[in-house]
Amino acid sequence: MPPPTQHGRRHSTSSPSKSPTRRSRRSGSLSPLKTPLAPTETQSSVVLCWGWGGNGQLGTNDRESRIKPHVVQSLLDRTTIKQLACGSRFTVAVSIHGAVFAWGKNDYGQLGIGHSLHAQLEPRVLDDLHDVAIARVATRGSHVVAVSEEGSVYTWGRGDEGQLGHNTKTSLHVPTKVPDLEHIVQVACGRAHSVAIDLQGRLYSWGSGEDGALGITDAECSLVPLAIPHVASFQAIECGSRHTLALTSDNRVFAWGWGLYGQLGLGHSDTVRQPTEIPTFIGKRVIQISCGFRHCFAVVPAGIDGFSPNVDVYGWGWNQYGQLGELEKDGSPDVVLRPVRCSALIDVNLTLLAAGGRHSLACVNGDTFAWGRGGDGELGTGTVSNERHLTSIAMLHQRSMHQVACGWAHSAALYLQDTAEVPSHAMLSASSWTLTSGDWDAFSGMLVQSILQLMIIYQVLPAHCGLPVEIVTTRIIPAAAFTTTMGNCYFAFAGWRLARDERRNDVTGLPEGVNTVLVFAYGLSIMAPEYQATQSFEAAWEAGLFAAIWTALLQMALLPFVSFLQRSIPKAALLASVSGIALTFLSMGFAFEIWENPLIALGPLFLFLVCYGAGVKLPFHLPTGLGSLLLGTLIAFVLYYTGASTNFVPMTQPYVLDLQGPHVDMPLVWRALTSGAGWKYMSIIMPMVLVNVMSAIANFETAAAVGDKYDPITSVLGDSIVTILGACLGNPFPTGVYIGHVRRIGDLCSDACVADLQGDGRAQRVLGHERHLHLAPRDPQRHAVDHWYDPDFVGRRVSALDRHGHHREQL
Repeated sequence: MPPPTQHGRRHSTSSPSKSPTRRSRRSGSLSPLKTPLAPTETQSSVVLCWGWGGNGQLGTNDRESRIKPHVVQSLLDRTTIKQLACGSRFTVAVSIHGAVFAWGKNDYGQLGIGHSLHAQLEPRVLDDLHDVAIARVATRGSHVVAVSEEGSVYTWGRGDEGQLGHNTKTSLHVPTKVPDLEHIVQVACGRAHSVAIDLQGRLYSWGSGEDGALGITDAECSLVPLAIPHVASFQAIECGSRHTLALTSDNRVFAWGWGLYGQLGLGHSDTVRQPTEIPTFIGKRVIQISCGFRHCFAVVPAGIDGFSPNVDVYGWGWNQYGQLGELEKDGSPDVVLRPVRCSALIDVNLTLLAAGGRHSLACVNGDTFAWGRGGDGELGTGTVSNERHLTSIAMLHQRSMHQVACGWAHSAALYLQDTAEVPSHAMLSASSWTLTSGDWDAFSGMLVQSILQLMIIYQVLPAHCGLPVEIVTTRIIPAAAFTTTMGNCYFAFAGWRLARDERRNDVTGLPEGVNTVLVFAYGLSIMAPEYQATQSFEAAWEAGLFAAIWTALLQMALLPFVSFLQRSIPKAALLASVSGIALTFLSMGFAFEIWENPLIALGPLFLFLVCYGAGVKLPFHLPTGLGSLLLGTLIAFVLYYTGASTNFVPMTQPYVLDLQGPHVDMPLVWRALTSGAGWKYMSIIMPMVLVNVMSAIANFETAAAVGDKYDPITSVLGDSIVTILGACLGNPFPTGVYIGHVRRIGDLCSDACVADLQGDGRAQRVLGHERHLHLAPRDPQRHAVDHWYDPDFVGRRVSALDRHGHHREQL
């Protein structure tokens, strides 16, 4: 046996050992040809995380969840990462120099930073390993096992079952070397047990053996490593929550431990206390094993000879959320007791495979796919729905993936790029600007909404505030349209800047427009009373401009407190308030108005429900919003010309195209600010300021819920400036940030003004394609558009937040 490598060579980039072949084998490798090459000094690594982020395990310096992959910014250009490992609610990374970084939950000291006081929201290096070069780490529950390049083992974190191997049940907050355990080449962790393989292929285990996870018949618990008696030599080891899989040097698979969900693959759900060969693989050459918490995979070369370059993937165990995918036999039962081939992973070019709590990841033919539970965004597909079919993660399309990893409800990925090829400040490709049907769907839907919004202004001001129709159509509506356009240009730039800073291509721009709630509040509670008191429409107009400008100024005064309010108010309360506004002021109001003319309205409503609820696509990729509008118009014409209804009379007056632009009237603005008539309405303005700011904060939360974290201070400042500019053009209504984050598409340059309609539309631009495996076709744009407020989306996110108690079960 060769001597160990020199202790503490942090600069080494070589594999742990150059002598026997077994030493270089890694858990997760498929064969010498398919094992991803180790990163080099000329390559940079990009670490991405997504899913539930409540403990900071995504490394994004917040506790927000993400439904799409997000770059861990603090690791960029800092070091090159070669390995990732996901615990239940924390993440660990190893650099090419052997440094270890950790972030996330730290209640047992599992981050190894010397305390268990609080979570870490960004990666933090483990200083206690500064003189040790770590080759790889393993984690599953709340402890970590690391093996150094010289073959020593270090453990830290939760230790109440002896899983740290230090002859004690005490948790450790710093990495500590396990005595009498040398020349180790691989390690694996369960919830309360640990396993290792040495240079000779011998197995060692320690920790809780209550469920047979140690593989030693009479061991209920071991505080120190024990050799597992077995004649076979092993090359790979994987642990689930409370069970273990091992791959022998001659490619057989053994299982032992807790079997309630069939995760042992032995055809029953009993506990097994000693290594037992899985009968399904007898006579097959298994080249990789992978364990989730309660489900497993094995990889076998495709073809009869067993030496095909492509592979078949077998899955078994817990399948309640479809984490095994569609199976070749029996569809997709909740529990699978024996290994069965995964239908979408037969004879495929598989390079990476990982299993987590209730979801799975794989890289096939250059694409990364996810399936299983997605309620916290752990699939990274832009939704919070479960998937029993393999679904492509668009942002990882054709990346040079080096590793994928899964936790209980979050995921991580690592890809490499040559530093000379891609500038550190740019990752957007030409395909980022490709339009899809979702763009037109969003554009048409938001265009209709914007026109309706301007129609409300058109109805309220002449009827209640005495403003002549000519003033409304030539001055106020163009000003409102131009104001909306300015706001959208600002947030389009903010979205572009966010994409650039985070090196992403899936950022959705926040749409902005005139705040509908404030249209009614200021129109009916300020402008109308002023008109009634003075019988002057100019006085009413000036009062509205006064209210708009002071709304913006008071919003600016609140800027120092915006971040405090965002941190202090529970996210569920913010999202619930947005949902309440949606139901009260928008959705329910329009729903009741449907019954004024149900013959025309119910058809388009039914089309919306069918297309968005069931994922039905219209012919010729016609956007749902536009299709519903055309259907309603067609029904109205048919009813009119057949004499069935006279509520709608088309073309009663000839249409004259009248292009109007905004007018700057500073004398009007000056009179509004200096006349003193507006001060008596401050009791209305001040509460509306709070409504507008809190609504904006809530909408920032919805953006963060899908992974786009906008700075609240600069966003509110931009909104305030736009309101002031709009008032200078004659628009008496403040602007507001809308909920514009759709579930399946992204928006960078979000909006375009339709000036000849005196309105504005929003073209939601897709930055990156949604791709799906051909065996599981789906409509990538089926949730393409949210109008101002989407109660369904908000409700699902609030529900996801409230479900976190379920995550705290014993894993």
